[in-house]
Amino acid sequence: MDRDSIALQLVARLYRAALDRREWHRFAAELGEAVGAAAVTLAIRRPETQPGWDYFGAGSHDLAIRVAEDLQGALRIAERRVEGFEHAFVDLGEAFPGIALETDPWFGEWLDPHGIAPAWPLCHAVSVDGTLLCWILVQPPPDFDDERLRAIGDRLVPHLARAFSIHREIGARSKRQRAFEEVLDRLPTGVILIDAHQRVIHTNMSAQRMIALNDGIALRGSFLHGRSDSDVAVQAALEAAIAAASRGDFDHVGRASVRTRSGRRPFLLAVTPLLRGVAGSRVHNAVIVAFLTSTDAISTASVQALEAVFGLTAAEAAIVRGLVQGRSLEEIAEGRRVTLETTRSQLKRAFAKTRTSRQAELIRLVLTGVSPLSEPSPGSSAGEHP
Repeated sequence: MDRDSIALQLVARLYRAALDRREWHRFAAELGEAVGAAAVTLAIRRPETQPGWDYFGAGSHDLAIRVAEDLQGALRIAERRVEGFEHAFVDLGEAFPGIALETDPWFGEWLDPHGIAPAWPLCHAVSVDGTLLCWILVQPPPDFDDERLRAIGDRLVPHLARAFSIHREIGARSKRQRAFEEVLDRLPTGVILIDAHQRVIHTNMSAQRMIALNDGIALRGSFLHGRSDSDVAVQAALEAAIAAASRGDFDHVGRASVRTRSGRRPFLLAVTPLLRGVAGSRVHNAVIVAFLTSTDAISTASVQALEAVFGLTAAEAAIVRGLVQGRSLEEIAEGRRVTLETTRSQLKRAFAKTRTSRQAELIRLVLTGVSPLSEPSPGSSAGEHP
């Protein structure tokens, strides 16, 4: 196979690796085979939040990894600019002309034990927008044809920069998506992304918890349903939102009340079209989003938030929680086994601390004015449904 054909195959593998990190090992293996059974190591910079380098390679050995780790420092000592390695595959020995590798301790410690000839690796630096993203190190075997690597490398170099630009952008998008998913997981409202066929393709943790209760709202396969006497309204809200999305009516909001089996307050469902999907992931198929609210869950969490924000005592918080749950002051006093006068006095203190003056105003503050954040379980992530 001629060099142009070999280079074309390597370019195809390179762009596959840019999209899927698992392909970097294959790219290194194919590059090593193409240039004569050389040991190839890729040292790829991790994201800024994870300092260091990841290594991919075929026929790799300790020398290549050590070179990758120490290369920038060594080049600074040799007063050789990194840019010299950005345009081609360069013999690292050119940066250290005064070192006879055969007699250097480096050879005895790192090369000779591996049966490797005393030859400097050839290196290429991939830099995008001034940021060094990858070192490619090729450790030549005996009787290595440098000219073959340089010829194929010349064809690869322009594509390497483009591929790593793509690789970096995909990594940044993945990071942003993980951040958005964590934000969604911390919301007390259930968020459910649904495609044009009414399939649920993504849920946040609050939605998962509500569905797991099996108390009026459920997933059957990949489809969202309410209990039998609420399901017609749920399906109508979903269908209306999908129809609105298809005609570009992004202001549409459909609502449904989902009765529970336990007798708790109904779940409230609001459904609206999405302006656009999220590129680069499965959720880009979503056309509508459903917001699922459990007023019981929100009232409990919100009262806890009020305690922290306004300094309510446990007794004052218990009264507020009872009001949000629809009980009268008399019922609250009886349930707590205190006098009605004591309960009224504690409610007045809750009014003063929250700067409210009426029960309705206090309840509104609990339901809408305080938005408590959930704490995702360790190691958990937003769920996806097939």
